[in-house]
Amino acid sequence: MAGRGELLPEDTLSVTEGVFLLDEDGGIVPATARANIHSTVRKRSSMQGYNLCLPFASKMFKSNGRPVLLVVNARGATGIDKWLKTSPCDTFSKKWGDETAWYGRQVPQFYSEAVRRTKQAMKYGRLKGILWHQGEAETKSAELMEAYLDKLEMMVSDLRKDLKARRVPFVAGEVFPGKDGAINEYLDKVSDVVPRSACVSSEGTESKSDRVHFTRGSLIMMGERYADEILKMSR
Repeated sequence: MAGRGELLPEDTLSVTEGVFLLDEDGGIVPATARANIHSTVRKRSSMQGYNLCLPFASKMFKSNGRPVLLVVNARGATGIDKWLKTSPCDTFSKKWGDETAWYGRQVPQFYSEAVRRTKQAMKYGRLKGILWHQGEAETKSAELMEAYLDKLEMMVSDLRKDLKARRVPFVAGEVFPGKDGAINEYLDKVSDVVPRSACVSSEGTESKSDRVHFTRGSLIMMGERYADEILKMSR
């Protein structure tokens, strides 16, 4: 999830104790609410809003006192086909809401870039979990939804193999149960096909006026639910 939640004035200034982000150059910086701002495949910076990663990592830190380094490399409005190991590259363009200065450049391949940046972060510590929040794009057709779990299983298997972390927990999350909520039926079955995985419920959440993106409060709720699942599987 890139994160499109509402930002409060203090969000661009305050940092969260014990939580850090991997920046574009592979360095470590204090985390702020716009967690996807350092993504190497993101859309324009002005689109990066409040992200569930911050409340997730904050709860993780408070639970055990161990600093958390987040690798957030999302791109909004992308289907799972864009994230497979064999997926072709996109091109930065006006159509996708990219920075003007990037038009015409090739976007790094999503999967390989996720692996590359995660390996950068693993120089500083141990990989403790993979979070996945996506699915709205597949509600365009029944065929895309029915193929979703097979693609998700393949993606997770490749990630675990390429990161040499075969038992690392994988947690997906339901999308907002609005117009794209039909995909949740498939997301809920992730543990049937992916070992050491779980799905976070979006029950009780609220959305912005578009009935797709979570409100700030619901992003906090979802982030903490992600943390609960990772903590369960880390015991």
